[in-house]
Amino acid sequence: MDWLSARVRPSRRRRRVTTRLAHKGRMCREACGQAGEGRTMGYVFVSYSRKESAAADRIIDWLERSGIAVWRDTASMPAGVSWKRQVADAIRGADLVVMCVSPLWNGSKACRDEEDWARYYHRPQARVPVDAARFDLTRAAAVIGAAWAAVSPTDRLAAELETAAGDWANHGSRSRDLARGRALRSYRRAFGTRGDRIDGSRDNRPAHPLTPVAVRYLRQSARHRAIMRVFAVLATVALVCAGLSGVTFATRMRQIQRTDAEWATDSRQWNELRAALQDDPYKAMETVLDDPHDEATMRGTMYVTKMRTVLGIHVPDDHGDATDPRFAAYSLDGKLDATVPGALAGTGMPSAKARGYAASPDGLTVAALADDGIRILDAARSGTMMTLVGVDFTKVVAMAWDNDGSTLAVRSSDGTATVWKVRGRATIVRNTGSWFMDGTALGGVTGGPSGAGTHAVLLARDGRLTVVDTAQGRIVSSALRVPLDVGVAIAAAPDATDTVYVSGTRDGATALYRIAWGSDDLSAGGNTTQIAVPDGCAPTPVAVLPGGGQVALACGSQIDVIDVDDGDPDRAIVDKSGATVTAARADAQGRLFVGFDGGALAVVEAGADSFTYPGAASSDAGGLGYCLGGTARAVAVSGSKALFVGDGTTAQACSRDLSRSEEGDGGAGGVTKALRDDGPWTMHMGMTDLAGLSGSHQSRAAAAAPDGSSFAAGLSDGSVMFSRYDMQPGPVVREVPGEVRAVVYASDGSHVVAATRDWVIFTVDAPDAGEYEGDALRRQVQERLDRARKLGLAE
Repeated sequence: MDWLSARVRPSRRRRRVTTRLAHKGRMCREACGQAGEGRTMGYVFVSYSRKESAAADRIIDWLERSGIAVWRDTASMPAGVSWKRQVADAIRGADLVVMCVSPLWNGSKACRDEEDWARYYHRPQARVPVDAARFDLTRAAAVIGAAWAAVSPTDRLAAELETAAGDWANHGSRSRDLARGRALRSYRRAFGTRGDRIDGSRDNRPAHPLTPVAVRYLRQSARHRAIMRVFAVLATVALVCAGLSGVTFATRMRQIQRTDAEWATDSRQWNELRAALQDDPYKAMETVLDDPHDEATMRGTMYVTKMRTVLGIHVPDDHGDATDPRFAAYSLDGKLDATVPGALAGTGMPSAKARGYAASPDGLTVAALADDGIRILDAARSGTMMTLVGVDFTKVVAMAWDNDGSTLAVRSSDGTATVWKVRGRATIVRNTGSWFMDGTALGGVTGGPSGAGTHAVLLARDGRLTVVDTAQGRIVSSALRVPLDVGVAIAAAPDATDTVYVSGTRDGATALYRIAWGSDDLSAGGNTTQIAVPDGCAPTPVAVLPGGGQVALACGSQIDVIDVDDGDPDRAIVDKSGATVTAARADAQGRLFVGFDGGALAVVEAGADSFTYPGAASSDAGGLGYCLGGTARAVAVSGSKALFVGDGTTAQACSRDLSRSEEGDGGAGGVTKALRDDGPWTMHMGMTDLAGLSGSHQSRAAAAAPDGSSFAAGLSDGSVMFSRYDMQPGPVVREVPGEVRAVVYASDGSHVVAATRDWVIFTVDAPDAGEYEGDALRRQVQERLDRARKLGLAE
């Protein structure tokens, strides 16, 4: 089974919707051969802010009068279907994505998600202004019409391929769903067998970029076709061989059928586990505890993932007589409030099935009660953060939060009260009102990993710096403001204790500043100095080399290393393919780890003036190669391993790591060994969420623990995900809403400090070594089941 492609089994309604979208993709198959015909056979996706639906309605009316089909979430989405899943599927299969841009659209997380999906799926786009001051239907129609006319047959075929690949992955990656016949021949002619056909231009870019799922689908389809051809030949030969024909062919076919059956069984069991956890979590716990658990099995990644999936279900932490004093902190005397909170009004969420709501005291989350559970919603974006299960919710008559919003309680008609921990590992430091963009660590271990230190310095969009004492989880200072119109990135040297570099824009140009406090007392104001920047450099990314005397800046397709004292370039490192640099980090040895637009990765050895491009490790799932579309956004370094995260982390398994070991520096104790590795750089699979605990499609923050034994990444859905040094998946903690833009480990490694785009600074307890081991996770499942039995919730 392809564990990275496994998904929760979709409902029948969702399968109907997926089939409908797949049919729209297949409709363009005939159109792909004739660019001028059948253009109305596809459809346009329209992205707009709900508050500007009037302008969007006029555009949609024009499209439909022009004979162009339109997908919009208010008309094309069946009730009860996941908004995020349906919108992503619709964008994936669209011939064109029309973005109705405006200040409201720019400030909408949902609209930005749609833009990210369109970019990830490489869909043709048209941007038209719709705010009152700029909207002109005639001009908008001209822009959209030109974009629609420019949609190529290859664009349409790519949409069909992406839709078919998504359907294949969502239904367990079954062989029977692979491309065959005319469809496969069309895909191979357009994209190559491995999705890498070159367009013939001088930079040798792919003819049309594809997502990793589509590339895997195309490869698997071609491989399956080759296998079937081989067996067809074998069958012919066998028929000639007297007495052996029937046996040989039948044996081969049985082997294929047996493998297919094993994959189908694994997929079915995985999906059944998830469904069982929702229906009866305690019975599901008993089932997994009865599974084989010998020492070898418990060391396996799949066993660890299974246990983590079970532990990801939110069952009660306390239950008993509602009159017991331990429930006195909750106001459970009232009735359910069926009024939709103002924060959720007009968002299309929550479900119409909800019969009661309760907003948390800090206003960050809303609890929505339905008969099948309580959904904890992000108050700003209305997305579901977690679902509380484990009792009969049809009997619930009252619901209330505790004073700090960390736990939620309900009272049932049978006189019992039940409590869940909504924030078990996360603690809010402060809701600051600052839109955080990035963060860096100061005061780390000399010569140690990146992203850990005594202080976290967080950069807000308005240039304000917030300094946090990582050990105490306390804000030290938030008074200093860098003179930027927009702050974009912040970085510090691996050995820095009192100096950071901040980049952004000022008066429309890139600006770079050095902020030096002069001591490790960061509560005082620092000295701000502007550094000259070469023409053509972007405000991000920035990497500071050891000692702090040189800064590496992304300048299009090259890295410019400049001396900070005089601003003169020391060396320029150029990527000959022309790809844009999107992420960079320096380690304590002076090496630079660089990510590019489109997913390529590279290393610059200390003092070198050229990129080293690693090959894929044959022993690792990273042998899939670069994740096309998986543009790197952040890097963390530990030992001789660099973890890259970015677009497609974690939903499309696009995270990668580079190391100097073909085996991937296996084991939690691999850091010491990795420091001695001197082999060629190889690429491996990076952070993965095999348990499916996060639906994040992007990560912009990563850090390594001070002892180098683990990594943390901040995800776009508010999760903080941990991974061991050998990329064994760790906990995924989604307890605070928002998009995480910065993560920094405390100097003792006990927790990380995180900051979101939505103003919140919080800490998350880091896992200990046992939380990566199957036997320890199994004990946690057993303890959870024993507690449920003690509380009378399980037999």
